[in-house]
Amino acid sequence: MGLLSDPNRRKALTNLLTRLNTPICMVCYLAAIVWFMGLAFEPFTLRTYMSENAMGSTMVEERFSAGERALSTAKEFDAHKRKAGGMPVEWLVKSMQARGLEVFTQSFSRKLPFPDENKERYMVHGTNVYGILRAPRAPRTEALVITAPCSPGNSNNQAVGLLLALAQYFRNQVYWAKDIIFLVNEHDLIGMQAWLEGYHHTNITGMDYSPLQGRAGSIQAALSLELSSDVITSLDLILEGLNGQLPNLDLANLFYAFCQKLGVLCTIQGKLQRNDWDSAEGYTHAAQTMMLMVLKQACGRSWGDHGLFLRYHIEAASIRGINSFRHYKMDATTIGRLLEGMVRKLNNLLERLHQSYFFYLLPSLSRFVSIGYYMPAFGLLAVILLLRALDLWVHLGTPALEAVDGVGEAEQPSSPGVLTVLTPVVISHLTGVALYLLPVHLQEMAVEHFPVSETEAVVLTAIAIYTAGLALPHNTQRLLSGEGTEQGWKVLKLTALLYLAVLLGCTALINFSLGFILAVTLVPITASITPNMPKALSALAMVLLSPAFTILYCVFIYQELVEVPVGFSEGWMLFLSVISQGILDHALYGSLVFEHPAGGYKKIFETVEELNEPLPATVTGRIPSFIKGSLLRLGPGLFEVGAEPFYHLFDGQALMHKFDFSNGQVTYFRKFVKTDAYVRAMTEKRVVITEFGTCAYPDPCKNIFSRFFSYFKGVEVTDNCLVNVYPIGEDFYAVTETNYITKVNVETLETLKKVDLCDYVNINGVTAHPHIEKDGTVYNIGNCMGKGASLAYNIVRIPPKQKDKSDPIEKSKVVVQFPSAERFKPSYVHSFGMTENYFVFVETPIKIDLLKFLSAWSIRGSNYMDCFESDEEKGTWIHIARKHPGEYIDYKFRTAAMGLFHHINCYEDSGFIVVDLCAWKGFEFVYNYLWLANLRANWEEVKRNAMIAPQPEVRRYVLPLDPYREEQGKNLISLPYTTATATMRADGTIWLEPEVLFSGPRQAFEFPQINYKMNNGKNYTYAYALGLNHFIPDRICKLNVKTKETWVWQEPDSYPSEPLFVQNPDGVDEDDGILMTIVVSPGAQRPTFCLILNAKDLSEVARAEVDIISPVTFHGMYKP
Repeated sequence: MGLLSDPNRRKALTNLLTRLNTPICMVCYLAAIVWFMGLAFEPFTLRTYMSENAMGSTMVEERFSAGERALSTAKEFDAHKRKAGGMPVEWLVKSMQARGLEVFTQSFSRKLPFPDENKERYMVHGTNVYGILRAPRAPRTEALVITAPCSPGNSNNQAVGLLLALAQYFRNQVYWAKDIIFLVNEHDLIGMQAWLEGYHHTNITGMDYSPLQGRAGSIQAALSLELSSDVITSLDLILEGLNGQLPNLDLANLFYAFCQKLGVLCTIQGKLQRNDWDSAEGYTHAAQTMMLMVLKQACGRSWGDHGLFLRYHIEAASIRGINSFRHYKMDATTIGRLLEGMVRKLNNLLERLHQSYFFYLLPSLSRFVSIGYYMPAFGLLAVILLLRALDLWVHLGTPALEAVDGVGEAEQPSSPGVLTVLTPVVISHLTGVALYLLPVHLQEMAVEHFPVSETEAVVLTAIAIYTAGLALPHNTQRLLSGEGTEQGWKVLKLTALLYLAVLLGCTALINFSLGFILAVTLVPITASITPNMPKALSALAMVLLSPAFTILYCVFIYQELVEVPVGFSEGWMLFLSVISQGILDHALYGSLVFEHPAGGYKKIFETVEELNEPLPATVTGRIPSFIKGSLLRLGPGLFEVGAEPFYHLFDGQALMHKFDFSNGQVTYFRKFVKTDAYVRAMTEKRVVITEFGTCAYPDPCKNIFSRFFSYFKGVEVTDNCLVNVYPIGEDFYAVTETNYITKVNVETLETLKKVDLCDYVNINGVTAHPHIEKDGTVYNIGNCMGKGASLAYNIVRIPPKQKDKSDPIEKSKVVVQFPSAERFKPSYVHSFGMTENYFVFVETPIKIDLLKFLSAWSIRGSNYMDCFESDEEKGTWIHIARKHPGEYIDYKFRTAAMGLFHHINCYEDSGFIVVDLCAWKGFEFVYNYLWLANLRANWEEVKRNAMIAPQPEVRRYVLPLDPYREEQGKNLISLPYTTATATMRADGTIWLEPEVLFSGPRQAFEFPQINYKMNNGKNYTYAYALGLNHFIPDRICKLNVKTKETWVWQEPDSYPSEPLFVQNPDGVDEDDGILMTIVVSPGAQRPTFCLILNAKDLSEVARAEVDIISPVTFHGMYKP
């Protein structure tokens, strides 16, 4: 106390803090950053534990067993939802009543302040349906809520099915001490907000809703379910609520405890748990998880329906099912038991959850950082503002020096007037008020005077006001007081420092993450800026460290943390979307900041109708004169039949698209290919033939004996030819990967006939990627039964057009056979390579269990996806064979396990074969991630799925044609332009290591194309491809395989397809030509267009737009 009471010592301390002010501030800033980053380190974290005694043990016996019934109910719900075109209110009411609940409905409506372009809505009308299970053993003063939002399309159907199954099961139990409310809300957060306002008799957002006719007790806790797939491999816990609120930590602990008990794989922020906390990898993983939570909490939006409960002091969380690793899948029964256990524990509560933490950060579900550990990081930043304020206060109170000659006193500078300090403060506040109110209110005026949409008007108005607000206070002060005095700016800065310290402190108490992020950028510039700095430098620094740029930085950091790095232009578009969505969220729910945007990619996975006649296209740009023909594309166009959905991307029924080009005029046409699978499905209004990921079950209209014996009819292979189209002779065939191909008329798109290749060659199926020589000869590959009743792979040759007009397919023959590494488990084959003299076949560890395929299909019903398996230890084998004559070369080329779909090119060079592939790291089957539920999920979930999927790379392997010329262990590759290696091992295998030509996190270079006529099987320079961003196509790419230089075409919210190269007849260079692709831009006035790009630099040449939306397409061809 002496230090503070002794004036001399107080003065000495003040002088010390003044003299060392800058060094102390710098140390504090660095210490704050180091402290914060160290929070993910194990000594700064605590192991999670259950604080609430009533929930301290998971020793309850979960008996829920109605998982299959839940999935059946989900399908029924989906069928009624499609029939109703939205929420099936009547069916839900009857279903809940049949389960013994008191059922009520609530209608609501909300006019958005401006259109929500992400979800394509403006006037929202909906109905919530809820049922109450009354507690048989209590006075009904308390309640729990289980909710499942009714989402568009196939999303969240399984959650509704499980909710109804739980309601039926809970109804038969007698131990409930609280009412349980089962709620199905429409229009996600809007419907949830309407229900919560109705339940609590409030109206804080201007929502129009009908009063609730039935109420239960005071709600103590709520769980929101998000399940969009029959197959769930992990459960992700979502905690972040509106304005950074978090539920009591015991709710997360309860979820984690039951996951551990039931052996359920659980994640947070989409990341799995790690145990190696003391390793560098473990710390990095924990730091990334914690940073994701900080960014999500700082943004202030509700990341699930649960987030709206928190403002009513109701502890809530969302549980989201993720479908990724099929090897660790769980069924609906397991999820139901987990929910049963959690609800039973919450039922035991005698009071609200309050024993554990409400302020925390989670680097994992098993460890947490308490408020006492993370607040010092913010405190160190706040100290900087106080130290700088102290320094200014001391300088303001120091008297002026005496005159130089010592006679008399120097003239004291006049104190700044109140107006000088007050004016910029008032102007700043008025600018904030304008930024808060005007963007929404001035949108109509902006739309009338400028060619912009309502959303664009809101964003541009906000940016204009913000930009003006940066300069207005400063310029106003200069206008009132001229250049000002030193005393003046010191008083103003002192005021600003103290005001900012109070503002950031209050923000950090409410939302630590937001307060800390703002402090990291605002504190250094506020503390260091002075009038003595160069004006240009100070202005630039203040702009770059302003809150708007902080949001921009957060967007880029978030993208990096989820491993989806973006360029500046794409990041800028995300930033603009963040602003519009943040303003919309504030108007709808009271969110204070912003949310991460989602795209319109879901539209390319929706059913469309075929056309009766071609549509004329609107052409912009100039179509090259040598483009006089048709662009043909194939893909899925029907994603459900009657009440039965298709589940996998490769299940939708084949739709053929055609853009016709004639004298600069363009038309668009499409028709379904009338395969047996399509015709029978449309006739019977159900899935009749099993597809890639959808199983066909017996006709429910048959009697029980007919249905039973339907399982023993054997394998009925699909002819759904949705993958590619290519010529054979003078005809054209739509194909998939089975033994059936379908002849089509490419002028009218009519279906002509079905052809079974098994009638002509020994083949079980062929790929959709043949090689076609200049004379029309077709080569393809497929598995077959080889010698000794073991499997093999045959290369089939189909001759070109015949002089006698006979069908070339009738003269098909096998030219060479590759052996299979396993007798009854052939590899999945999607494509193969061909040079001028060799065939190249890559045998991956992704296998088809043939015995399982036959038995499972015939006896219990199954689909193709159920019969795949993979084993990393088996690695990958690469086989070669001479083309003329067909002769297998028994070289044992081997490399690490990988997935493979598309070859780019193969060629011979100086005694080597160079093989360029679009590979996927590891051994897992990428098709596991192409379930439609995954692809239609929200953008955050799409990214989470892709984060644990195999990662793509463009690889170059080099195969020596004389591998035995060198000793073991030496590199056999002598080509000067590649780093790929081949090494002879003691067991006689040649181990291959690739050169990586392109690699980007979650950014695939797929569906590759080259200048096929000029360079197939020859040395080449350029490859073109479709860029997949977390499996969503969003760019066209060009790669120089020699220099690894890349080019990219991309537009916001636009989803292209495989680019097809068309050579310029007068061209000389390899890339003299154009690329043609079909692009879908759901938000555009004409959402589908054929895009023509210059192959040299990917600049746009022309586009032909039609006012109709088109689904995703896979492959195709240009027919001159």
